[in-house]
Amino acid sequence: MSTNDNPHAGHRERVKTRFLANGIGAFARHEMIEFLLFFGIPRKDTNELAHRLLDHFGSISALLSATYEELVAIDGMTHNAAVLIRLFNGLEAECQRERFSAERLLTTREKIRDFVLPLFIEAETEQVRLVCLDNNQRVLASGLLSEGSAAAVEINTRQALQLALRCNATCAILAHNHPGGQPMPSREDVDTTAALAKALEMVGVQLIDHIIVADNAYLSMRDVPLCTSIFR
Repeated sequence: MSTNDNPHAGHRERVKTRFLANGIGAFARHEMIEFLLFFGIPRKDTNELAHRLLDHFGSISALLSATYEELVAIDGMTHNAAVLIRLFNGLEAECQRERFSAERLLTTREKIRDFVLPLFIEAETEQVRLVCLDNNQRVLASGLLSEGSAAAVEINTRQALQLALRCNATCAILAHNHPGGQPMPSREDVDTTAALAKALEMVGVQLIDHIIVADNAYLSMRDVPLCTSIFR
């Protein structure tokens, strides 16, 4: 289709030129969404849909965090546009992981928080992860141990031990999320953490913390009086 056949082509080129000249900061919020939709919905005006998406989700961050099913339920959304938004969110999550992994020494509560939170950005179900460290608390590896509903997820102790031994870790941090909940440990969380700490200790690995994440909130179980004796 030629530019003359597409009445929106001129507008899109002007928007692209404006972006290259001034950056995304020069755009209103609905214009940012409209621009993104260009690449998922060709040859159509995406301005009205951008407004509709912003009105429905309330913010760009909520839009980018929406599931595929939530996106395609909006009138005017296409499969390609929904996939594009999910891809964009996934790339942003990966960028954050890389950014926070650039300095991989987890020697402070703040560095531990900044490393752990991005691990759960896209998690819609409960996940359990283990972060393995050396003597200097440098990250050696991190792995997913279990995933499932909040009622069903369990820590795979054998997998945790295999991961820790494979990277020759001397200490580790356990982390899991409470999707849509509060970052407070359950009795089961406490008992399971204590059991894993003992199992890791048997192979010379010290469990130094268990971080619970709920949205952007987090809690260190080291700060919970009931859990103090678990961590050496």
